[in-house]
Amino acid sequence: AHSSELVYLFRTRLPGLGDPAAFTSAQAGLADAFAGGVGAFARAGQPGWTAYDAARGNVQVFTPSGNAPSTTFVQDHRCDFWNGLKLP
Repeated sequence: AHSSELVYLFRTRLPGLGDPAAFTSAQAGLADAFAGGVGAFARAGQPGWTAYDAARGNVQVFTPSGNAPSTTFVQDHRCDFWNGLKLP
């Protein structure tokens, strides 16, 4: 869910989204990797992963089981469906 990343980034409890005190070791590792990348980007403009390339459609995906680049994010998350909705 959008905004759930805030619990990982700031390591603060947000009711309805999560509590870092209840993180598994895998979730704590995810928080470390995510916050480290955001911090590196803020400090030096380089988060530590390959920059987005529109031709490749690559993004960095963070999960408790690992962090890796992906070129299938659009398909995995059904972006065609969401982009096709005619919302006001």
